[in-house]
Amino acid sequence: MAHEMGKMKEALNFAEAENNSVMVPLGLWHAETDSQGFYLVGRLLGRRNFNFEALKQTLMNVFNPLKGLDIRLIENGRLLFKFTHILDRKRVIEAVLGPSKRT
Repeated sequence: MAHEMGKMKEALNFAEAENNSVMVPLGLWHAETDSQGFYLVGRLLGRRNFNFEALKQTLMNVFNPLKGLDIRLIENGRLLFKFTHILDRKRVIEAVLGPSKRT
């Protein structure tokens, strides 16, 4: 996975930080205890419509979390990833951005 993600990263121009903020709806998860986890926000770069359930299943297969992952669509092609365990989140960050990025 890391090798393939590295190829994709080279093809794109990532900024170190974006100044855009992301608003996460309060009612995304039902209970306060259900909202606990380790989060990442991702964004789709394509402009075409997509099948969210197919994308979600593909990302679950690619990320292959050991402890659990929930993916929700929030706004403007942005996805909210909620990892149950911090090591799953760290592994995905390192695969996408490389091991030198701080989490």
